[in-house]
Parts: sequence; structure tokens; C-alpha cells
Amino acid sequence: MNRLLVFFGIVLSFFGMACGSSVLIEGGDQITTGGGSGGSGTTETSTDTGTGGVGGQVLPPELTVSYMGPTSDKLPIGVAAHLFDFTLMAESHKLSINSLEFVLKSIDGGFLVGSSGTAYFSNFKILDVDGNEIMGPIGLSLAAGETATTVSFDEGLVLPPGILVPGKPNLFRLVADLDATEDSSGEFIGRKYFVSLQPFAQNEVIDQETGLPLEPEQITPQDALNGEPLTVVAP
Repeated sequence: MNRLLVFFGIVLSFFGMACGSSVLIEGGDQITTGGGSGGSGTTETSTDTGTGGVGGQVLPPELTVSYMGPTSDKLPIGVAAHLFDFTLMAESHKLSINSLEFVLKSIDGGFLVGSSGTAYFSNFKILDVDGNEIMGPIGLSLAAGETATTVSFDEGLVLPPGILVPGKPNLFRLVADLDATEDSSGEFIGRKYFVSLQPFAQNEVIDQETGLPLEPEQITPQDALNGEPLTVVAP
């Protein structure tokens, strides 16, 4: 009887080797599968590292955004004033910009619209380095006494031929007309204001070579780009 049990044990072991087996190594995501009668196998290893990007890849930066000024911290009334200067530089592919969004707010209680309804800031525009208007003008619909707002340009960045060329920083300027008066003393003149360029959202920056939008990690920085406090002054 013992010899018969040993014989069946050998036969079962042979069939186990011939048919193969599957082993999951949980720590390494490695799966080993049997290869048939020869006992050979193949190894499949997961390549998703979970580090972000597309399919686990770390995507290189494609757009760099930099704050450049303005050089003066004064905003004279009654003229088109410089609120925010910045550069956009494509790193390796041609890019198009579908929209830009800024936040304008007072940091000491100043109004954007006077107590009697006067728009202290109007005709927002984006200019290029030569002073050409490439976005805007746009106005704001705000209630009297508002101290903060979002300024959105959604018509697309107009550059010949409408794209950012790799390796060439493009300087842009946000300007707005400042009213020459104030509805009540102290609500505009002498007040400090602050502008920031908001992070680009999905589908706002398009790679013209692939037709695909940039991923957030392909834009540097990924946070808002903050300007310096600007004080409204009388001439």
C-alpha cells in the first residue's frame, strides 16, 4: 500500500509541473505563470509607479510663467495703468493659450466700484511687448463697494501665428483704465490693490504639435502668480 501511495504522489507532482502554476508576489506586483508542458514560464511586471502624469510617466515642463512687474508700485488715476507684467515661455512644443484669469482685490478696504456706482477700474486689456492689444478690452459688472473680483479673458491669446514658439519668452501686460475721480473721499485714491495670475485650468493650454491639453504638472509654477501691492495716486 505504501508503494502505491508513493507512486500516485510522483504522478501528481509530474502533472503539477507540466500544467504550471500561478504565483502573485503582492509586494512587487509580479505575476508568474506556467508555460505548459516544458515547465517554462513568463513574468509580467506592473509598470505603473503611481507617480503621476500619464500612465505613471513624469511629464516634462512645457510652459513656464514668470512675474515681471510692473516696475512702479504706483497706479496714477485718469490713465491706462500697468497692473501686472508677466512672461509665458513654451519649453519645447508650440503652445496656444485659450484663456487667462486674474484676481484683482484691495488689501486695505479700497473699492473697485464707488459708493455711487463709478467703476474705478475699466477696459481691462492684455498687451504684448510692443503695446499691441491681444486680449480684451473687457469690463466688470460689480455692485457698489465691491473690493475684489476675477478678471477673465476667454477669447484666446492672439499671437502671429497664434502660438507660443519654444524657447522664446513672450512678455505680456495687464492694463486697465483708472477713473479720475472717486465717489467718496478715501475709497479709491490712496488705497492699495493686488493682482494675481491664476493657475491654468484643464484645456486652457494646448500643445499645437499633439493637439492635447497640457497636464497641470507640465506648467510651472502650478500655483497662482502673485504681484506686488499697488497704490492708487493722484497726478
